[in-house]
Amino acid sequence: MPCWSSITVGEANERDRRSRSCLWARAVFMPMLFLGMALYMASSLYRGPTVRREPWRLLVELAWAPYMTLGEVITGYMNLSLPLAPNAARGALLVFYSVSGVVLMVLGFVVAIYGHASAAVAFAFAFAFGVALLLAFWVWVDRAYRAAHDHLPR
Repeated sequence: MPCWSSITVGEANERDRRSRSCLWARAVFMPMLFLGMALYMASSLYRGPTVRREPWRLLVELAWAPYMTLGEVITGYMNLSLPLAPNAARGALLVFYSVSGVVLMVLGFVVAIYGHASAAVAFAFAFAFGVALLLAFWVWVDRAYRAAHDHLPR
């Protein structure tokens, strides 16, 4: 049995017996799940009597959803299109976007409920920085492992 750090995404999917249709279903439905959860949570909080109804507050409450959705889209892309990428890279991506997404969600709710517009600007910077990191990882992993996949014999 190979070491966890030395197997590829394709080998890990094969070992876990994930079919291509299962991977496609996850790639399609998980991003929609995050968006649905965010809309439900934001509507629940926004209708509450203690929240001031300023438009920027709703945007701050919803900011974590596109972030988590982007992380899940990258994971789905790795599962479906980059079978030669290391499984450790996919695992690191899952940990990174899950932990930072929860931090963004908690900070977003704190800023939306107790913060001022200036706190929303700082939050927007943190959100944009996180999105930039995810996009940079996506470009890096695609450039590193797409070329290897394209040269496989068919």
